[in-house]
Amino acid sequence: KTFAIAGGVCKLPEVKKLASKYPNISLLGYVADLKDFYSSVRFITAALPVGSGIKIKVVEGMAHGKIILGTKKAYEGINSTNLTEAIVLEEFTSIEVLKAKLVELENEENYHTLANGAKGLIKRRFGFDKLFKPLDDYMNNN
Repeated sequence: KTFAIAGGVCKLPEVKKLASKYPNISLLGYVADLKDFYSSVRFITAALPVGSGIKIKVVEGMAHGKIILGTKKAYEGINSTNLTEAIVLEEFTSIEVLKAKLVELENEENYHTLANGAKGLIKRRFGFDKLFKPLDDYMNNN
């Protein structure tokens, strides 16, 4: 399995050191086209220890139908359900349980069920109808 790391985090010495230890870790830096990047990956990690508000990269990844392996902090404000729309890392009792779930997700049907759940959640919570339809209706009536 190959792991691709994208974004400014690739400049961090700790990330460079980690990538130098493992030949299957690729540091991409900033990517020119996120659509191409998202089409090339199956999972996205968001192991955020701190933060506030909605994490736009988590929303963006879910909107692209990707499964996010994230901490509770990563999912703040999104209101996702573990194993239906998300994988919340703290919900696993051990690394073995998490590995078993990832093995299950190698099955295409299982993968797409969870990925489509994530994509559907974002569409329901943050899609055009939810965010801009009221404004559109107001503008049409005034």
